[in-house]
Amino acid sequence: MLRLTKRPPEGQVLPSNEITGLSSALAILLRLE
Repeated sequence: MLRLTKRPPEGQVLPSNEITGLSSALAILLRLE
């Protein structure tokens, strides 16, 4: 999960991976609330 929060300064991140990470994070936040 730490890898999802850490964004490379160079911005070398695949859009699909970023969207998946954000979706997963949002789902977890919704479950916590």
